[in-house]
Amino acid sequence: MYDLLLVTTTLFAFFLTYVLVKIFIPVLFKNNLFCLDQQKKRKPKVASAGGIPTFLGFFISATIFIIASSFLFMQISFHYVLILISITFGTFVGILDDTRISIIPKTCVYGNKQHRQGISQTLKPILTLLAFFPIFFLLLNNTYLIFPIVGQINLGLFYPLLFAPLIFVVVSNSPNLLAGTNGLEGGVMFLLTTTLGIYFLFNNNIGLATIAFIASASVFAFLCFNWCPAKILPGDSLTYFSGTTFAALTLVGRAEFIAGVIYVPMFIELLLKLKGKMKVRSFGNLQKDNTIKKPYKNIYSWTHIFMHYPKKIYNKKLTEKQITTSILLVQLLFCILGLILFL
Repeated sequence: MYDLLLVTTTLFAFFLTYVLVKIFIPVLFKNNLFCLDQQKKRKPKVASAGGIPTFLGFFISATIFIIASSFLFMQISFHYVLILISITFGTFVGILDDTRISIIPKTCVYGNKQHRQGISQTLKPILTLLAFFPIFFLLLNNTYLIFPIVGQINLGLFYPLLFAPLIFVVVSNSPNLLAGTNGLEGGVMFLLTTTLGIYFLFNNNIGLATIAFIASASVFAFLCFNWCPAKILPGDSLTYFSGTTFAALTLVGRAEFIAGVIYVPMFIELLLKLKGKMKVRSFGNLQKDNTIKKPYKNIYSWTHIFMHYPKKIYNKKLTEKQITTSILLVQLLFCILGLILFL
């Protein structure tokens, strides 16, 4: 019965999110939630804050799953409810950042005028730490880590009070670092949550697998509109939805080690951004032949790697779509490696 519930809620999440994204695109434009697509010749205006309809599709579908599983198995799954509360609060940080706009547009760091003002960078980690609290209560009785080969080691209160919140805040805030091309943020989240879903499924944790697949289906529906050339962009609402979902599922499902492996590309991105003192952009400069040139002499992102090395090694310059596909292939390889190591 759980298997049927997994399939139906996942399919429902895809179709519901697809419809919601399509409805939201003109609504977002009407409310000045749009930006310029920087790597297109005419820099067209594209709806932003795509995480809002994506999250709504996920939230409604996950709620249906929780209610249905409670009726079918005659027990309320409070840990699923707490996971959903955590993801909701984390996504709210991104929504707040996307929807804090000014009536009079201001010049952004890229020289364009935009209505979106966002919230301060120092406030975001504090708010995402608050989103960790529902997860904290679930971890109080599970203060151990299961190390490969070594086995289970009890870390005591160090785990829920320091290790887990640190991981949660870092992971929740990091997905917006790897951006800059159509389909990139959503594509990475789709691969990450799908991998976690497969891991939970093989470990007979059908409930967490269902939530992971619902998230994957919602993001895949969003990708139908976000793939190059995009009709809608993710905004911080999607990246915070991505990060909070991945962090919450990892910690509650005790999937820290496979998550660490499949998250390696994002950790590399974080190191590259730190090298640029967090003041560098990921997207490049559009050339006349529709290829993309890296914006700096040095490399500060995965996007810059694929803007530079194919030309240097093979004398081949890549388009935006090819750069996105190349990075997603790297992410896919790490996802496959994680499954091979930990299934």
